[in-house]
Amino acid sequence: LLTKLIVYKNAYFKSAHQDNKKKGLSVSEIAEINPRFNSKKHSKNDEVSFVAMNDVSEEGYIVRKQDRRYDQCANGFTPFEDGDILFAKITPCMENGKGAIATGLTNGLGLGSTEFHVLRPKDSNDLFYLFYLTRMSDLRQKAEQLMTGSAGQKRVPAEFFDFYKVSFPDPKQRRVVGERMLLLDRRINDLKLVIQNT
Repeated sequence: LLTKLIVYKNAYFKSAHQDNKKKGLSVSEIAEINPRFNSKKHSKNDEVSFVAMNDVSEEGYIVRKQDRRYDQCANGFTPFEDGDILFAKITPCMENGKGAIATGLTNGLGLGSTEFHVLRPKDSNDLFYLFYLTRMSDLRQKAEQLMTGSAGQKRVPAEFFDFYKVSFPDPKQRRVVGERMLLLDRRINDLKLVIQNT
Protein backbone atom coordinates (compact mmCIF):
# COMPACT_ATOMS: atom_id res chain seq x y z
CA LEU A 1 0.00 0.00 0.00
CA LEU A 2 2.85 2.38 0.83
CA THR A 3 4.51 1.75 -2.52
CA LYS A 4 1.21 2.27 -4.35
CA LEU A 5 0.61 5.58 -2.56
CA ILE A 6 4.09 6.88 -3.42
CA VAL A 7 3.75 5.83 -7.07
CA TYR A 8 0.30 7.41 -7.26
CA LYS A 9 1.49 10.67 -5.67
CA ASN A 10 4.33 11.04 -8.18
CA ALA A 11 2.10 10.11 -11.13
CA TYR A 12 -0.63 12.52 -10.00
CA PHE A 13 1.74 15.47 -9.78
CA LYS A 14 3.29 14.64 -13.15
CA SER A 15 -0.15 14.38 -14.79
CA ALA A 16 -0.94 17.96 -13.71
CA HIS A 17 1.75 19.20 -16.12
CA GLN A 18 0.89 17.28 -19.28
CA ASP A 19 -1.12 19.94 -21.08
CA ASN A 20 1.13 20.41 -24.13
CA LYS A 21 -1.00 23.33 -25.33
CA LYS A 22 0.17 25.48 -22.42
CA LYS A 23 3.25 27.60 -22.82
CA GLY A 24 6.06 26.72 -20.46
CA LEU A 25 6.79 29.45 -17.92
CA SER A 26 9.71 29.80 -15.54
CA VAL A 27 9.42 29.07 -11.82
CA SER A 28 10.24 32.72 -11.15
CA GLU A 29 6.91 33.63 -12.79
CA ILE A 30 5.09 32.40 -9.67
CA ALA A 31 7.81 32.83 -7.02
CA GLU A 32 10.25 35.46 -5.82
CA ILE A 33 13.72 33.95 -5.70
CA ASN A 34 15.80 35.00 -2.70
CA PRO A 35 13.48 37.95 -1.94
CA ARG A 36 14.87 41.12 -0.45
CA PHE A 37 14.88 41.22 3.32
CA ASN A 38 13.78 44.28 5.27
CA SER A 39 16.04 44.23 8.34
CA LYS A 40 14.32 47.33 9.75
CA LYS A 41 11.30 45.22 10.72
CA HIS A 42 13.33 43.52 13.47
CA SER A 43 15.27 44.81 16.46
CA LYS A 44 18.56 43.31 17.59
CA ASN A 45 16.93 41.78 20.68
CA ASP A 46 14.21 39.94 18.75
CA GLU A 47 14.20 36.16 19.07
CA VAL A 48 14.31 34.40 15.69
CA SER A 49 14.55 30.81 14.48
CA PHE A 50 17.94 29.57 13.31
CA VAL A 51 17.95 26.68 10.83
CA ALA A 52 21.17 24.97 9.75
CA MET A 53 21.37 22.63 6.76
CA ASN A 54 21.43 19.66 9.14
CA ASP A 55 18.09 20.84 10.55
CA VAL A 56 16.33 20.17 7.24
CA SER A 57 15.44 16.61 6.27
CA GLU A 58 15.63 14.95 2.87
CA GLU A 59 11.91 14.19 3.25
CA GLY A 60 10.99 17.89 3.11
CA TYR A 61 10.73 19.03 6.73
CA ILE A 62 12.47 21.30 9.19
CA VAL A 63 13.25 18.87 12.00
CA ARG A 64 14.89 21.35 14.41
CA LYS A 65 14.89 25.09 15.04
CA GLN A 66 16.98 27.00 17.56
CA ASP A 67 15.90 30.30 19.05
CA ARG A 68 18.61 32.94 18.81
CA ARG A 69 18.77 36.68 19.21
CA TYR A 70 18.52 38.48 15.89
CA ASP A 71 21.80 40.36 16.37
CA GLN A 72 23.67 37.07 16.94
CA CYS A 73 22.92 35.80 13.44
CA ALA A 74 21.85 38.86 11.44
CA ASN A 75 24.98 38.85 9.30
CA GLY A 76 26.26 36.05 7.10
CA PHE A 77 23.10 33.94 7.05
CA THR A 78 20.11 33.55 4.74
CA PRO A 79 16.90 35.27 5.96
CA PHE A 80 13.46 33.79 5.35
CA GLU A 81 9.94 34.20 6.69
CA ASP A 82 6.93 32.04 7.51
CA GLY A 83 5.53 30.68 4.25
CA ASP A 84 8.84 30.70 2.39
CA ILE A 85 10.31 27.57 0.81
CA LEU A 86 13.90 26.53 1.49
CA PHE A 87 15.74 24.79 -1.35
CA ALA A 88 19.20 23.36 -0.70
CA LYS A 89 21.44 24.54 -3.52
CA ILE A 90 24.72 22.73 -2.76
CA THR A 91 25.74 19.19 -3.70
CA PRO A 92 24.87 16.57 -2.42
CA CYS A 93 22.07 18.15 -0.34
CA MET A 94 20.19 19.33 -3.44
CA GLU A 95 20.31 15.93 -5.14
CA ASN A 96 19.22 14.25 -1.90
CA GLY A 97 16.06 16.34 -1.77
CA LYS A 98 16.73 18.72 1.12
CA GLY A 99 14.17 21.48 1.34
CA ALA A 100 11.16 22.52 3.40
CA ILE A 101 8.35 24.98 3.97
CA ALA A 102 9.29 27.40 6.74
CA THR A 103 6.49 27.45 9.34
CA GLY A 104 6.20 28.27 13.02
CA LEU A 105 9.23 30.57 13.00
CA THR A 106 9.81 32.62 16.13
CA ASN A 107 8.50 36.13 15.40
CA GLY A 108 7.87 34.92 11.85
CA LEU A 109 11.56 35.13 10.94
CA GLY A 110 14.24 32.55 10.26
CA LEU A 111 17.93 32.75 9.50
CA GLY A 112 19.91 29.83 8.21
CA SER A 113 22.54 28.36 5.97
CA THR A 114 23.81 30.41 3.05
CA GLU A 115 23.41 27.19 1.04
CA PHE A 116 19.63 27.69 0.84
CA HIS A 117 17.77 29.39 -1.97
CA VAL A 118 14.56 30.97 -0.68
CA LEU A 119 11.41 30.80 -2.82
CA ARG A 120 8.45 32.97 -1.83
CA PRO A 121 5.15 32.33 -3.65
CA LYS A 122 3.82 35.49 -5.29
CA ASP A 123 0.35 34.12 -4.49
CA SER A 124 0.05 32.40 -1.09
CA ASN A 125 -2.37 29.89 -2.66
CA ASP A 126 0.59 28.49 -4.62
CA LEU A 127 2.57 27.54 -1.48
CA PHE A 128 2.03 23.78 -1.45
CA TYR A 129 2.08 23.47 -5.23
CA LEU A 130 5.38 25.34 -5.43
CA PHE A 131 6.86 23.27 -2.60
CA TYR A 132 6.06 19.99 -4.35
CA LEU A 133 7.34 21.41 -7.62
CA THR A 134 10.74 21.99 -5.96
CA ARG A 135 10.72 18.36 -4.83
CA MET A 136 9.98 17.00 -8.31
CA SER A 137 12.74 14.70 -9.57
CA ASP A 138 12.73 16.28 -13.03
CA LEU A 139 13.40 19.74 -11.59
CA ARG A 140 16.21 18.47 -9.38
CA GLN A 141 17.80 16.51 -12.22
CA LYS A 142 17.81 19.62 -14.40
CA ALA A 143 19.20 21.65 -11.50
CA GLU A 144 22.00 19.10 -11.09
CA GLN A 145 22.94 19.50 -14.77
CA LEU A 146 23.18 23.27 -14.40
CA MET A 147 25.22 23.37 -11.20
CA THR A 148 28.32 25.55 -11.23
CA GLY A 149 31.53 25.45 -9.20
CA SER A 150 34.24 22.93 -8.43
CA ALA A 151 33.74 19.26 -7.56
CA GLY A 152 32.27 18.82 -4.08
CA GLN A 153 31.26 22.49 -3.94
CA LYS A 154 28.83 22.70 -6.86
CA ARG A 155 25.75 24.87 -6.41
CA VAL A 156 22.51 25.58 -8.24
CA PRO A 157 22.60 29.24 -9.38
CA ALA A 158 19.57 31.39 -8.58
CA GLU A 159 19.13 31.95 -12.32
CA PHE A 160 18.12 28.30 -12.69
CA PHE A 161 14.61 29.27 -11.61
CA ASP A 162 14.47 31.79 -14.46
CA PHE A 163 15.40 29.11 -17.01
CA TYR A 164 13.49 26.03 -15.82
CA LYS A 165 10.17 25.99 -17.67
CA VAL A 166 6.93 24.42 -16.44
CA SER A 167 3.52 23.99 -18.09
CA PHE A 168 1.73 25.34 -15.03
CA PRO A 169 -1.87 24.38 -14.32
CA ASP A 170 -4.16 27.38 -13.87
CA PRO A 171 -4.08 29.07 -10.42
CA LYS A 172 -7.17 27.30 -9.04
CA GLN A 173 -5.86 23.93 -10.16
CA ARG A 174 -2.44 24.66 -8.64
CA ARG A 175 -4.12 25.13 -5.27
CA VAL A 176 -6.06 21.86 -5.65
CA VAL A 177 -2.93 19.96 -6.71
CA GLY A 178 -0.88 21.36 -3.83
CA GLU A 179 -3.50 20.51 -1.20
CA ARG A 180 -3.98 17.02 -2.60
CA MET A 181 -0.23 16.39 -2.58
CA LEU A 182 -0.13 17.51 1.06
CA LEU A 183 -2.94 15.10 1.93
CA LEU A 184 -1.17 12.23 0.15
CA ASP A 185 2.05 13.03 2.02
CA ARG A 186 0.20 12.89 5.34
CA ARG A 187 -1.28 9.49 4.47
CA ILE A 188 2.14 8.22 3.43
CA ASN A 189 3.71 9.42 6.68
CA ASP A 190 0.89 7.89 8.75
CA LEU A 191 1.40 4.58 6.98
CA LYS A 192 5.17 4.70 7.58
CA LEU A 193 4.48 5.14 11.31
CA VAL A 194 2.13 2.15 11.30
CA ILE A 195 4.83 0.03 9.60
CA GLN A 196 7.48 1.19 12.10
CA ASN A 197 5.27 0.29 15.05
CA THR A 198 4.33 -3.21 13.89
